[in-house]
Amino acid sequence: LLERRADLRGKVTFVQIGAPSRQNVQAYADLARNTRKLVDAINQRYGTESWQPILYIDQSVQRNALPDIYRMSRVGVVTSVADGMNLVSKEYVATQDAKDPGVLVLSEGAGAAYQLKDAIQVPPSNLQAITRAY
Repeated sequence: LLERRADLRGKVTFVQIGAPSRQNVQAYADLARNTRKLVDAINQRYGTESWQPILYIDQSVQRNALPDIYRMSRVGVVTSVADGMNLVSKEYVATQDAKDPGVLVLSEGAGAAYQLKDAIQVPPSNLQAITRAY
């Protein structure tokens, strides 16, 4: 997105809540480490002194804070390759202000996709489609 839409640099921030899970499993620990490296590289490449394109929260967030985080987000993003019902997408929709709601970009692979028809649905591995949706 930041490559194709330079006009959005300094204007959008991607907030990722990646609460640690199963850190004693090597694959999960590797994923957390690789995610941090990628976030740092993107922030270094595109960020400025006053703006970072990604805010990566790699700790648990209190449940009562999540509705406010969801409401302040103009775009909710759930791009899982395949999962069950995916409650995060439903939580995002449920917490929106009816007068000024955000938009949900939802993977076709998410279980909730068949219910959340008003979401912008994207193939989870198609970066061009996801970029257009943003």
